[in-house]
Amino acid sequence: MSMRKMSKKTLIVTVLIALLCLTLAAICVLKFLDKSNNKTYEEKVADFKEENPKLEKGQIVFVGDSITEGYNLKRYYRDLDLKAYNRGISGDSTQWLISRLHESVIEIAPSKIVLMIGTNDVNTDVPEADVLRNYRGILETISITLPDAELYGVSIIPQNTNGYADAMEKNERIQRINAEIKKMVSEFGYEYVNVYDSLTDENGLLDEKYSIDGIHLGRHGYKVWTKIMKEFLD
Repeated sequence: MSMRKMSKKTLIVTVLIALLCLTLAAICVLKFLDKSNNKTYEEKVADFKEENPKLEKGQIVFVGDSITEGYNLKRYYRDLDLKAYNRGISGDSTQWLISRLHESVIEIAPSKIVLMIGTNDVNTDVPEADVLRNYRGILETISITLPDAELYGVSIIPQNTNGYADAMEKNERIQRINAEIKKMVSEFGYEYVNVYDSLTDENGLLDEKYSIDGIHLGRHGYKVWTKIMKEFLD
């Protein structure tokens, strides 16, 4: 084999190695940038606790599951006098939320609390009685520890997944739970915020134009929630 051919082959190998290194470096960067999304539930709660001393008290806290976590509060609520802090965690349930109320809400003593929780309870077939008992526990804890705070209990949103029959069954459960949440929230002297009815299509399912996957909200869905929510927060 000639030296010329050898040099050409070496050059190709060198270029391929360089491209491989660049690809691996890019993957590492992306993983670093996406680190927060890969954190465990406990790590996210620990982050809240670490962040709390830096935050202002008397502001607004949105607390809930992934539907709340995906809510870009800075985009939608930058015109309010109060700051809006996001304390949503993907996969959260009514039971787990009780265990993190101190780090997520109580330590920063907000004047307003926006609570949306229950979707994961429905999707994991938690008995309705347990969901409502946990929800009551959340309200009781907040009413005792933050007696001056205003709380807005936001309805669990409708769904549109796994076929019409399954979605309808889940939505029937959600509506029953929402009806009880409305009564409970009123019992504690708080406000109930109904976003469910504004997100459904003609079949009573979560309208596709408001969702990215039949469970979570997309940009247009968050706009609906924001419009309704601002009637209370303003």
